[in-house]
Amino acid sequence: MSFSNHPAVTKLGDGVSSVELSDFIGQLAERTRRRVLGVGHDQYGGEIQKFETMDPEVIYEELLDEIADVYAYSAFLAIHAMALRNNSRVR
Repeated sequence: MSFSNHPAVTKLGDGVSSVELSDFIGQLAERTRRRVLGVGHDQYGGEIQKFETMDPEVIYEELLDEIADVYAYSAFLAIHAMALRNNSRVR
């Protein structure tokens, strides 16, 4: 099932059960797990994970970059949400 067809999405506003919400969260966690084992392993994995030997200052800087990305994606979503609210055409 794709995320966009999940009951937590399709039933939003009409009543999403705790079970459906929990299932959505679980599927998102599974997607995260697959990324760790896939692209994450390719980029950072091995017998020793890259973060294990990284200088804490490097981890801190990378964390700030990731937070900046989340902030940017939040802005992108806010723009789409506001356009939908204004009945604008969204591609």
